[in-house]
Amino acid sequence: MHGPDEPPTDEDLVRRVAGGDRDALRVLVERHGARVHRVAARVLGNAEDARDAAQDVFVSVFRNASSYRPEARFTTWLYRVTVNRCLTELESRGVRRAILADLSRRSGELPAAHGGPAADPAADPPDRQLERRERLRRVQAALDALPPRQQLAVVLHRFEGLGYAEVASALGCSVGSVESLLSRAKAALVVARGS
Repeated sequence: MHGPDEPPTDEDLVRRVAGGDRDALRVLVERHGARVHRVAARVLGNAEDARDAAQDVFVSVFRNASSYRPEARFTTWLYRVTVNRCLTELESRGVRRAILADLSRRSGELPAAHGGPAADPAADPPDRQLERRERLRRVQAALDALPPRQQLAVVLHRFEGLGYAEVASALGCSVGSVESLLSRAKAALVVARGS
């Protein structure tokens, strides 16, 4: 355990959350909220969707804290909850994309809010910021083109720095499957960069 002056561990906090302690949940959100948001933003590519996903993740943590087993680190379990929420959103987007594609065929052009042309091109940032945004857009577009599990493997390993075993745990698969997911993603990203 820890002394009276030491902060509680994540495992201590999640046990308290399982008992209904909202203050313990608040501490977990303070410790890990930015990480969850960052993963969701990289996977979903949209700040608003990432914010919603992060909130949903912590609601899920509150509701399902009693299912946490301390054999794995809390952060591994939290990544798993985040992955599941992002996969749900990506599946939902696939349905929405099909509907929007159908609507765009009917009406001719998508509105700016759904990927159509920007309303005010004069509001573009200076050249350097524009170049950086373009690079980020290309990276995000390449990530978006990957199948969801490959996308999540890349985000967790490359951007979050998780090892293969941690990614495997978060995705609920073997280390060999993670290696395969990352290898296929790398091949797809190389092809996308060349086109």
